[in-house]
Amino acid sequence: MGLAIDTILQSPIRLPLVPKASLWRPEIRRGARRAAALDFLGNRHVANYWSKQQLVDPIRAVRQAMRIHDRNPDDLTRDDRGFLATLDEFHCLNDDATHELVRLAGVGPGAYVLDVGCGLGGPSRRLATEYGCEILAVDITRDFLEIASGITERFNLSDRITFVHGDAINYRFPKRSFDFVWMQVAAANISERKILYRNLCSVLRSGGRLALYDIFEGPNPGLHFPVPWSFDGTTSALLTETETIARCEEVGLRCVARRTEFRALSWFEMEWHRTATRQESKPAALGFEVLLPRWRDMCASQILNLSQDRLRFGYLVFEKE
Repeated sequence: MGLAIDTILQSPIRLPLVPKASLWRPEIRRGARRAAALDFLGNRHVANYWSKQQLVDPIRAVRQAMRIHDRNPDDLTRDDRGFLATLDEFHCLNDDATHELVRLAGVGPGAYVLDVGCGLGGPSRRLATEYGCEILAVDITRDFLEIASGITERFNLSDRITFVHGDAINYRFPKRSFDFVWMQVAAANISERKILYRNLCSVLRSGGRLALYDIFEGPNPGLHFPVPWSFDGTTSALLTETETIARCEEVGLRCVARRTEFRALSWFEMEWHRTATRQESKPAALGFEVLLPRWRDMCASQILNLSQDRLRFGYLVFEKE
C-alpha cells in the first residue's frame, strides 16, 4: 500500500449547512405515468446527513469542478457521459457496477424503471441512453435532484426520465406499475428495510424485478469510520447479505441472482492513492471528493473495512412472484 492507511483516519466532524442559491433551477417534473404523491417523512436524518457534507453548496461545487476541467455546465451533451461517470455514477466502481447490475437483472429496451436513491442521476441517464428504458427517479436529497435534473435537461433526456423528491420508505405509487425497481448503494442509511422492500415489491408488476447493488455487513463486527454514508455510525444501518435476502423474501420476492463484487477493495485503494498523491496545485479530478470533502479518509476506512471483511459489496436480483 505504500503509505499507512490507518495513520490518516481522523475523528468524525460535522460540517455546517451553508445557505444555497440554486444555479440550475430545474423543475421537479411530474411524469405522465405517475399518479401519486410522495411523502417526505421517515428518513429525514438521511437527507440531513447528505446536506451537511459540504462546506460549499453541492450545486456550485459540481459546476466549479466541471469548469476546472474545461466543461461548461450549461452546455453539456451526451458525449460528456464518460467524463461525468466518475462523479454522477455515485457508487463504488462507477458505471462498471451499473452495467453489471443491468446484466444480472436482465434490463432491456422499453422497461419502466423506478430508480430509488438516484443521486446525481448517472445510472438513470445510462439506463435511458444505452438500454432504452424510461425511468422515474427518486431521491431524498433535493440538492442532488437539482444537479440530476439540470444535467438531464442538458442531455435532452427529460422526456425519458422524471425526477421526484421523496422518501423511499414513505411514498405512494400506483401498485404493479414498474418492470424494475433499481437501487445502487442507497439503503445503507435505511433501518426500516422491511417497510422499504414491501413498498418496492408493491410497485412491481407480476414478474418484475428488484435489482440491488448494495453494501452488506461482513462477518466481522464493527466498522471503521468515516464511511461515505456515515461519519460515526449514527446514520449506518447495514444488513448482511443473508438478512437482506430474508427481508425481501418475507415481502414476496424470490432471489434469482446474487454475486459478490470482489473488485471493491482495489477500487478504494486506487481512489485513496489518487487523492493522497494529488498535488494541491493541480485541479481535483471530477471524483467523489467534489461532494464528499473527507473522501480520502472515507476511502481509508473502506480499505480497512473490506480487507478485514467487515463489509462487502454485492449484487442481488429478486423477482416478484
